[in-house]
Amino acid sequence: MSLVPSFPCLFRPAALAAVAILLAASLATGPSRADEKTFWVRDVPAKGKGKTDRAARRDAALNAAPTALDRLFRRLTSARDREFLPPVPAERARSMVRGIEVVRAKRRKTASGRSFDGALSYLFRPKAVGAFLRNEGIAWSARRSDPVLVLPVWRGEGVGVLWDDPNPWRAAWAATEREPGLVPIVLPEGSLKDLQAIDADQARERDPQSLAAVAGLYGAKQVLVAVAGPGEEEGALAISAALFNLRSGDSEELEPLTAAGETGVADAVGALTARLQERWKDRVIVPEGPVATTRVVLRFDDLAAWVRVRENLVAAPSVAGQRVIAFSAGEAVLALSHRGNAGDLARRLPAFGLLLQQERGTGRKAKTIWVLAERSPNGERKPEGDPDG
Repeated sequence: MSLVPSFPCLFRPAALAAVAILLAASLATGPSRADEKTFWVRDVPAKGKGKTDRAARRDAALNAAPTALDRLFRRLTSARDREFLPPVPAERARSMVRGIEVVRAKRRKTASGRSFDGALSYLFRPKAVGAFLRNEGIAWSARRSDPVLVLPVWRGEGVGVLWDDPNPWRAAWAATEREPGLVPIVLPEGSLKDLQAIDADQARERDPQSLAAVAGLYGAKQVLVAVAGPGEEEGALAISAALFNLRSGDSEELEPLTAAGETGVADAVGALTARLQERWKDRVIVPEGPVATTRVVLRFDDLAAWVRVRENLVAAPSVAGQRVIAFSAGEAVLALSHRGNAGDLARRLPAFGLLLQQERGTGRKAKTIWVLAERSPNGERKPEGDPDG
């Protein structure tokens, strides 16, 4: 199959121009900059003293800056690297702050002046935080994942409850305060559209069409079906959960949980949320080092398939950029910029609905090429395009 496009044979000139503009624009850029929300750390307790209210607030902002920065570090780094996070002096932490908001404050008169007792929110400078972590040799990422829609099913005596009351499991998800992370967690509203899209039995049976239907209502690409109910021991709670990736068609069983005590339900919510965050960071934190470029042949059926591949490439953290070199009917040649080597990239892309594999060209002097295509749910390449041309 020739990789050199024969444009006059494939498209009319006007159509070719429109398609070229569309395709080039769609792959011209890599992932957008980190969402500023990632670098906001909200509601940090803060206390300070000073001769004036302003001075007391400034002192409180300085005192609480290391705590806020530590929370941000934990958000951006893997749990396995936590022990290597160094303590940061207050002045150093404060130097990484771009802006501060007062959440609440009690100002009092003291013998030496004024005091501040309240909470502050910090907006940190991404470049300063990144430079600090790189200097410490700690891998990190600020890349946010697709939202995860959580379906909390309560398992009663042989009956599953999703939307009806009482559902203490759903109530716990709604009430538990979670530290914002790289994985946005979405809880369905329980509206009439939700009820029509999926019920408790369909959620427990993990019906693909119902899961896709309710996810579509919230623009989610991932669905967590979390089933909780009484455990074998009195007062214990048993939780099973499965995560469905609508991009790749994969499903993943998470390790079962047990919880007990007055805070058991809230603890289970926190544990599942932490697992989602760490699972994402295991995928998103890519090797540091120079950016490599790999030329790949993308095979696709139509423009809809092209758009899906483009969206999945943008979602893949390893991909730093894409450039169209050539394209023809059902095939395009791309230059992918990425962290790590091509093998690393090939291992990471299936989680984003893509399959990158090496193929041997035809002819005695043919070279091995990297071929990119959409990944079917069973892990094989979708039969897009005509590899024999």
